[in-house]
Amino acid sequence: MSPYLVARCSVLLSILWVVLKSVGISRGFPGLAGCGGIDCDFNLHIIILNLSIIIRSGCYKRMPNRVKEIRENLLMSKAELARKAGVSPLTVDRVERGAACRMVTMRKIIFALGLDLADRSRVFPE
Repeated sequence: MSPYLVARCSVLLSILWVVLKSVGISRGFPGLAGCGGIDCDFNLHIIILNLSIIIRSGCYKRMPNRVKEIRENLLMSKAELARKAGVSPLTVDRVERGAACRMVTMRKIIFALGLDLADRSRVFPE
């Protein structure tokens, strides 16, 4: 992950901390049963710390694929692929950027591109 994104995520996490503190997280947070006082404050701090470690380390699964290349070769828009696949355009965008997706979503995209399941390795190389 680029240093810019790490810095941006760190700033967002800091803002999240300030916002949650300003709404009275130290008095308890209604969404967390039994959460109140110092324990809740400590737990929130641990959650934010873990999120920042995950973001900095980049330890989230990426799946490089050829969806965008194949879609553009077919002169198909993201919206059209999403409609044919029965998924949202946001899902298509995420998949094209390499975000992990479910097997069902992969299958829908492969069929929407006019390919067979035998062509899976061509679209989603391992």
